[in-house]
Amino acid sequence: DQAKKAIQMLDEMRRPILSMKNAEYKDNHLSPNERYQQFKQYQEQAFNLITSYLAAAAYNPELLNSVKKLEAKLQQWSQIEDNLWQQHLSLHTNNVSNNEPPEIQRLHHQSATLFFQALNILAEGEHPVHTDIDNGTHASNILKISGAILIVYLFILIFIFQTLKTRELRHHKEELEKKVDARTQELVRKNKELSAFSYSVAHDLRAPLRSLDGFSQALAEDYKEQLDDTANDYLSRIRKASQKMGSLIDDMLELSRISKEEINKQALDISGMAKEILNNLQATQPNRHVDIIIEDGLTAHGDKQLIHAALTNLLSNAWKYSSKKEHSIIELGVSAQAPNEFFIKDNGAGFDEKYIDKLFNAFQRLHGSEFEGNGIGLATVKRIVERHNGSIRAESKIDQGACFYFKI
Repeated sequence: DQAKKAIQMLDEMRRPILSMKNAEYKDNHLSPNERYQQFKQYQEQAFNLITSYLAAAAYNPELLNSVKKLEAKLQQWSQIEDNLWQQHLSLHTNNVSNNEPPEIQRLHHQSATLFFQALNILAEGEHPVHTDIDNGTHASNILKISGAILIVYLFILIFIFQTLKTRELRHHKEELEKKVDARTQELVRKNKELSAFSYSVAHDLRAPLRSLDGFSQALAEDYKEQLDDTANDYLSRIRKASQKMGSLIDDMLELSRISKEEINKQALDISGMAKEILNNLQATQPNRHVDIIIEDGLTAHGDKQLIHAALTNLLSNAWKYSSKKEHSIIELGVSAQAPNEFFIKDNGAGFDEKYIDKLFNAFQRLHGSEFEGNGIGLATVKRIVERHNGSIRAESKIDQGACFYFKI
């Protein structure tokens, strides 16, 4: 770019120099004074340009030296030319004949010599400038080619890196899939072993429990009159304990079955299922008065058998824990904060929320013997809800009822 600027200034320098030389011969219809004024304008223009030319040539010491020589030569030539003009104007003013005196001829000879020397210096200045332009163009081409090569090289590196990364990720994926398959198979195997163990234990426990219950019943019936009240009470407690143990085994097996049973989803009428469950509960206690509030049109998408079991547990708990109230209220609806969240609410015994972390664990009960139960119901509900990719939570205060929120 600096060389191009210098060559531009070099070309511009020629015009005023040539114009200074031609001012004496062109436009003959002008007076000598007018032609002299033109000469002075070209002279001023030339020295203004030489200043710009010096600045443009500063990047190259060789060119700068040439421009300085040109400036000195122009100074000499300009002085000779100015002297010639003064001589011509004097001759014209004094009406001297056109024959030039020897002094003027000598000045013409010096002027021509200096003029051609100045042009020669201008020509010499072109060589380093054109060399710089050629070198710059060559360097620019090399830079472009190097840049293109570098870009191609970078693309090749990126491609190689991506290929290696993809291969590494594929390897990790295959390794991970193998580990997942191995662990899945191990989990399936352990689940099968656990299932077999559960049923084996249940079967092995049921037999002695049936014997215990049966012989206790026979003893109570056949020897009731021979036993005192204390002995009969002991037999009654033995029977109740064996029956509760049988119920616990059944609940454990049910919880295990729910955890493994395949889910078959379909459209469900939640309102209709809840009404049916509560009607069955009402039939067991026809004399009990309960206000039942069920929002109509509640629907969901899930496994009918599992959701029915979850609603049965939740509504049975509401029915059970509100049984001590003279005026029981059980409500089923949709949460105002979340349209896809159902709630079942009662005004029963409630529970202390500081124990809420135990609420959905198996065999964890927050109430004593005043309410029947094995502590399996809410654990079963949570397992069913989670198998539907949902969630369940509870809010309660002691003696102010409880509210269970669940999503499926």
